[in-house]
Amino acid sequence: MMNHQKLKSMTTLLLIFSFFTVPSFLTSTEAAYLSHACSNTGTFTPDSTFQSNLNRLFSTLSSNANRSTGFYNASVKTPNNAVYGLFLCRGDVLGTDACETCVATATGEFPQLCPIEKEAVIWYDDCMLRYSYVSFFSTSAENPGLHMLDSQDVTEPTRFNQVLTASMNEVATEAANDADKFATKKMKFSDLITLYTLGQCTQDLSATTCHRCFKIIIAQLPSCCSGKQGGRVLFPSCNVRYEIYPFYAQNGTAPEPAPGDPPPKGEYGVVLWLLILPLSQYLLKKKNPNSYSCCQCCSNICFVSYLDFFLRRSRLSPYIIIVGSILAFIAVTVVLGYCFARRRAVRNNAPSQENGRDDTKTLESLQFDLGTIENATNKFSDNNNGYMAPEYAMRGLYSIKSDVFSFGVLLLEIITGKKNFLGFHPTNGAPTLIGYAWKLWNEGKLLELMDPLLKGLCSPNEFLRYVHIGLLCVQEDAKDRPTMSSVVLMLKSETISLSKPERPAFFTGRCIDHHDQVAVSAHNCSVNGLTISNVVAR
Repeated sequence: MMNHQKLKSMTTLLLIFSFFTVPSFLTSTEAAYLSHACSNTGTFTPDSTFQSNLNRLFSTLSSNANRSTGFYNASVKTPNNAVYGLFLCRGDVLGTDACETCVATATGEFPQLCPIEKEAVIWYDDCMLRYSYVSFFSTSAENPGLHMLDSQDVTEPTRFNQVLTASMNEVATEAANDADKFATKKMKFSDLITLYTLGQCTQDLSATTCHRCFKIIIAQLPSCCSGKQGGRVLFPSCNVRYEIYPFYAQNGTAPEPAPGDPPPKGEYGVVLWLLILPLSQYLLKKKNPNSYSCCQCCSNICFVSYLDFFLRRSRLSPYIIIVGSILAFIAVTVVLGYCFARRRAVRNNAPSQENGRDDTKTLESLQFDLGTIENATNKFSDNNNGYMAPEYAMRGLYSIKSDVFSFGVLLLEIITGKKNFLGFHPTNGAPTLIGYAWKLWNEGKLLELMDPLLKGLCSPNEFLRYVHIGLLCVQEDAKDRPTMSSVVLMLKSETISLSKPERPAFFTGRCIDHHDQVAVSAHNCSVNGLTISNVVAR
């Protein structure tokens, strides 16, 4: 039987190895909501005949969405309470469950989004659903409209717009004359960049009506998305989209990764992950049934793996991808380190746990080597203790939130290019980088912290979000700090809202600075994602 040290080493290697074999099934299969519009042209009374007819319409539409049907229209008519509706699924998702899932989601969410409106439309990434109290079949509707664009600019906007217009016109002509009213096209923009375009009309439109809808929608691209790497305009009757990566399935296959990305891991990643996860947990539990379970740690590794998957397929600047990868590596190191430290602490302190103690352990209970820590921090000199959480440095209390504090300091140092040390900015009442970041946060001047080398490589929103996350990690009260898995999710997704950070711990040597009391300004940093949406009302 293998000894405990070998078992721990094997489990560590298995978990770390799984980090580099990210399976594609981590991607959510739920319908991706884009927007909706509830018309003010009329309302109905709850539990009325119109609502009953609308529910019947939703049921009919939902039951007709399947792998082979990407469009369906229907009506339910009673005197003075007729209701008409249709759904349109993206042409490239046929043959999958995406259309059925999307329509089912739309019919389920419509009653909450537009509870009493007689006319409405909702858009998802894979489908559109629309209903009205007046017949709209075989007619083109350009309102309401939805504009969406990528915030990243192209390098040659004038030429890019010319190529885009030419490609869109070809897509419009092909889609209008296609039986399914759907077409895609890819056109070379440069040696490294290929432009991918998509256009689609509802199938009840004639070729002439569909082409007229495309003509109107393409004319709006310059005003909404000029010079941007990606954009889309959606009308109730037609929609177009373009990107510089293949976002649609080609020849029945899943969308390819963006240009320059590493090849996909394939099915072996799924099998390997399914083998690694239960095997590592089984070995740990078999060796020591009373030891700390690694289920939570494995869950955290899943989050970090998904972060790596996201970063390697994102279209952010190379600098941000590198920084994000470094942060992901640090995050997985922290998670694994705490996993085994916690497991060891629980094993050595089982009686304490039975007496109701929480997961905050003293330095002695975790059995850290003080000599190693002293060497790493240069004997706790004032210029090298900025990574320690205040509760650990002052009282020897350690928890996973202490690691989060250290991670937050590292994040701030990486993104600003400055070190957190005593005397950082004494003339401004901010003795540390943390203190100075907090001061600028309250004054709405966080961009002053931006490393000059980042200008032109990193957008202000990306920089502000990283600093925001860093400030959340270094809050004075450990209870206010997020968990490491939450931090990973914040780094992974730019659409997750960030809470307002509380006062950070300005730990400097043997004291905590309490003199930087500045009221929080209303000018908080932006948490906008990479996609900007605009609903054009009727």
